[in-house]
Amino acid sequence: MQPRTVTPLRWVADELWHSVQDCLPEPLVDVWVCYTHRDAEQDIAQAYRKPDGRWVLTGSDPDIAIHPSHWMAQPLPPVGGDDGAKTLRAVA
Repeated sequence: MQPRTVTPLRWVADELWHSVQDCLPEPLVDVWVCYTHRDAEQDIAQAYRKPDGRWVLTGSDPDIAIHPSHWMAQPLPPVGGDDGAKTLRAVA
């Protein structure tokens, strides 16, 4: 059986995103961040906050510092068996 192709859904709930002005994640925990490049393009990537407060992209070496506007926790992995699709539902 071929897996079906689906169109990615936009994040449904804005409350998944937290403004860095309102709250911050624990230091050294990977989260998704929304930040603006120097060329004014927005991007979403994995990053973490260092104990000194600086944000860096996960896996960058040397550290690439960024200034995110928003962050959200990493999603939980699917649960139950090898066919995690049974436990995931799309929200329209």
